[in-house]
Amino acid sequence: NKGTIKDDFEIFAENNIYAIGTDNQVWHWDGTNWSRVTNGGPGVFEAIKVVSNSQIYGIGKDRKLWKWDGTKWLTLVSAGLIKDDFEFFAENDIYSIGMNGGIYHWDGKTWKIITTKGAVKDAIYVTSDKKIYGIGLNGIIYRWDKNSWIPITSNVGTEGVKDDFEFFAENKIYSIGFNNIASASLPVLWDGKYWLRADACNFSNPAQVANELADLIKGIKAKYPNIIFTETASMPLSGPGVPTLEELKNWVAEREKEGIHLPILYLDYSRARALQQNINTPAFLKEMKSFLEKYKIGLGIFVHDNLGPFSSPTYSNKDFYNNAMEWIRLVKNAIGVPRHILFQSVLGNSPFTTFAPDKNLPEGELYTFTNLIINGWKEFNKDLNSAKFVSQSVPSKVAVGQTFTVSITMKNTGKTTWSNQGAGYKLGTINLPGNLTWGIGKVNLTNGEEIAPEETKTFTFQVKAPNIPGRYNFQWQMLQELVEAFGEPTPNVKIEVVSS
Repeated sequence: NKGTIKDDFEIFAENNIYAIGTDNQVWHWDGTNWSRVTNGGPGVFEAIKVVSNSQIYGIGKDRKLWKWDGTKWLTLVSAGLIKDDFEFFAENDIYSIGMNGGIYHWDGKTWKIITTKGAVKDAIYVTSDKKIYGIGLNGIIYRWDKNSWIPITSNVGTEGVKDDFEFFAENKIYSIGFNNIASASLPVLWDGKYWLRADACNFSNPAQVANELADLIKGIKAKYPNIIFTETASMPLSGPGVPTLEELKNWVAEREKEGIHLPILYLDYSRARALQQNINTPAFLKEMKSFLEKYKIGLGIFVHDNLGPFSSPTYSNKDFYNNAMEWIRLVKNAIGVPRHILFQSVLGNSPFTTFAPDKNLPEGELYTFTNLIINGWKEFNKDLNSAKFVSQSVPSKVAVGQTFTVSITMKNTGKTTWSNQGAGYKLGTINLPGNLTWGIGKVNLTNGEEIAPEETKTFTFQVKAPNIPGRYNFQWQMLQELVEAFGEPTPNVKIEVVSS
């Protein structure tokens, strides 16, 4: 419900949430509706802790700690020391931020300062063994070691973490960071070394990128000692827009002269800029692919909405989805399926866009990034995968629990070569899809095996009969993992399973 939550909330489950409402009372969400729990009291609450419907604690606008007993608000702590946040263990065991920035403890009778003053703002967290964590004035999260504040995190952005944090361990802290490029607050995760975007696979600084890549390369080299690593390069653009084909050709040739061979060249293409420059996109793609093949370089394509504009206030997920699918069809019609495809998302309330699809998108869950990937792959593979049933050797009667050998031969009548690399090709059960009636649901091609168009493949494998007598369906079809089942299925055989 819009306009309900203000300042703080407590979540026990997605159908059991307490929050401060815009009327400054505590409300409860049951998964369907909001209902008001409290009334009266000091009028404004900045933070709450909930034990039950009849035991709620909150900081009032008078900086006192109040208790809801199920019928009315009572003053629990009259001394006006509390600021912004508090941690509640019992009515005689409370920690809070004081007005002077120090951390205080309430023992049921008096407040006692236990840290230095002027150090903490916005939020604190106290563990069950009474370790105290807080956001410093510089936006860094600190731990109190009984004598001084010890920094636990580095800074994030130029403003540090903002407003609040959730603590699980010193290498797992969630908070709110500030993206200076996008001028937006973003969820971030502290992993013990670096702040990461909690909602995306983004790196926060160059040092982190270098360390992550060094660790990754080290691990790959240890497991695959014969692997060869090559340099990567990014083409500098002379100005905004799509580089000319001549610019790309010259740049690739220069890299080759330097001894840098690029196995893949990824094209992050702007159709909007191409239109401004009167570039014929299909012709550009065809010539680019032909040129790269001379150097044995694969052409990689980014899939996103390269038409825009993102800045439109009415721009929605539907616009993104439809424009990206249009780009997929354009690429496929021009050059077929690229060597590599990367799906890139700015769906939803991306900090790099100004649109708000949740406000102007009534289409529900149809135009999601997940569906774009699924349907995008289907579009790329449409009419490319095809198979024809040739023959099978399957018994009509077996004993319960019997292990026996079957063989199925399929012909590749499509335009793609079957292999077990990437989104691998295999034989899968149908009737019902993916069933394990016969002990297995999929049969892989062997490593390195390739079945070219017009070639046949005989799958010979063992299955095991069910342990209960009856008649069971035995039917299979070719599939490409994570993409689609395709082609002519095998004729269904109702195998009779009998008592031994």
